[in-house]
Amino acid sequence: MLQQILKDMYIDPELLAELSDHQKELLYVKMREEQVRRYKIWEEKERKKPPKKVPKKGNKKVVWLQGRDGCEWVWVMGHHKDDLTIEEILERENKEKARSLAEKEAQEKRLQEQKKQELEMKKKEKEEQEKQRKLKEEEERLKKEEEELERIRKKAEAEAYASLKELRLQKEKLAREEAEKKKKEQELKEKMEQLKREREQKEKEQREREEQLRKEEEVRREELYMSLKKIREEQKKAAMKEKDQADKMFEVQLRESKRADKNRSNRARIAREEVRRSRMSKDLTNLSIQDVKDKKIVPPEKPFEVDKPSLPPRKRQAPRPPKPTGHKSVVEWFQKEECLRQAGLLKNSQEIAPWFHGIITRQQAEYLLYPQSEGHFLIRVSNRIWGYALSYRDKERAKHFLIDASGSMYSFFGQDQKDHASLEDLVQFHMHAPISEMGKEILKTPCGQAADPPDYQELFSNQANHETPL
Repeated sequence: MLQQILKDMYIDPELLAELSDHQKELLYVKMREEQVRRYKIWEEKERKKPPKKVPKKGNKKVVWLQGRDGCEWVWVMGHHKDDLTIEEILERENKEKARSLAEKEAQEKRLQEQKKQELEMKKKEKEEQEKQRKLKEEEERLKKEEEELERIRKKAEAEAYASLKELRLQKEKLAREEAEKKKKEQELKEKMEQLKREREQKEKEQREREEQLRKEEEVRREELYMSLKKIREEQKKAAMKEKDQADKMFEVQLRESKRADKNRSNRARIAREEVRRSRMSKDLTNLSIQDVKDKKIVPPEKPFEVDKPSLPPRKRQAPRPPKPTGHKSVVEWFQKEECLRQAGLLKNSQEIAPWFHGIITRQQAEYLLYPQSEGHFLIRVSNRIWGYALSYRDKERAKHFLIDASGSMYSFFGQDQKDHASLEDLVQFHMHAPISEMGKEILKTPCGQAADPPDYQELFSNQANHETPL
């Protein structure tokens, strides 16, 4: 199955969801190695191909600038003594960015202040126009009164001789009106001077506000520069942290790869030793005692015995699809192939193992394991691959490991571990050896059935009846 995934460079999302985090990491590493291998093959083919001749187009050509040595002039940024470093360039960009932001904010404040002043000026102008209008109306009224007084005066002169007393009273009245007119003119003059002083005061305040805005702009520019500098330092620290994490992950993967290489080397050494011992024991069975004395052959203390396979080899009637097409296809596969290999049965009693379950979902397995303690486990038939899934109860959650049964042996998918001839051998092995080095999962207690009839009943419906363990 792994070879098929590496060939297609694609894995079904549903199958990917069944893998643990450690299995996903190993699968991604192998897919990346396959990509690099294919790229190197393609690069080698491209290198061997003859270069393509580019047809000439017109008389246009490119003339490169040449240096003193007659070769093309090349400038490498950062190699010249006058070139700025990347830190200086970033520092300059941050300062320029802070300056532009501060100028923009100051410009907005100036516009707001200008609009506010324009509104105040319009209001003052409107009030001034109203005052001027009232003064003009007052002047016109006084002018009319003067004309009326002049007419009265002329009339009084004509009637001067009528009454001296009345003339004297009229003159006093005219004097009072003249004094009142002068008083109003003086008040108008004072009001004009006051408006002038107010205008000068406003201009002074405007200059002070401009100076204050300029100082605020400089302070804001410095604040923005420091904030941008802090952000750049945080980004740099985050990049260094990500680099450290990537280095640690690479070291873990390297250790896993070395451990896998060491395990393969040990298995190969053990296999060579077993073959050597089997050959030696076979040769010794045909030798007589005299031949042993003549050739000085010393038999081993404990001759190696070759284990005979306890299960019949898997028989394939016809090639099957790369993944199950449905629930029915999984049941047929189990009854035709896995029942012949006594999958899910105990070797000694030929009973169904207490850890074996039928075609149940991931959620159903977690529901069974949730009330149990750490170390409980079960093996269920998967409906996503030709194989099984081992569900394990950890301290905080349930873990799931896929078991590939598409070949002649049983092994965990995506991990370079030992192959097993049966599911019971796999369970017995991992009751002492952890499934993964990171999780240290040791199988302790099988999780039995919680329903009646058991969930594996349909798998053995056409087979001989087996005694179900309690």
